[in-house]
Amino acid sequence: MPRASKKERRELEERLRALQREQKRLAKEISALSAQPAGSRSAPSKTRSAAAASSRRRPSGVGAQTEMKAYLSIGSFRSGGKLRHERAVQRNKAIFMLVVALIAIYIFFAWVF
Repeated sequence: MPRASKKERRELEERLRALQREQKRLAKEISALSAQPAGSRSAPSKTRSAAAASSRRRPSGVGAQTEMKAYLSIGSFRSGGKLRHERAVQRNKAIFMLVVALIAIYIFFAWVF
């Protein structure tokens, strides 16, 4: 497997840091949701602005927990599937552009000569 260039390595390190920040944010959100008592989620004495704000938020009940489990069970952060797919897409683009360029060169030379 070829080594990554400095630019690629820097991009990968930046992505890794972003994923780690997101992981920490999600861990804080999960701990905040689990620490919140069940009765405080449906308090009837909310003000109008608080009720409007809570209606815009996503539900924090059982559905959100199962969605989080589904999100986290998709795969680890180290899975390389996305990078492999991106490489394949770039390779296909390069092949297509090469074929188009060869056809254009052939048409140009056939027209001129």
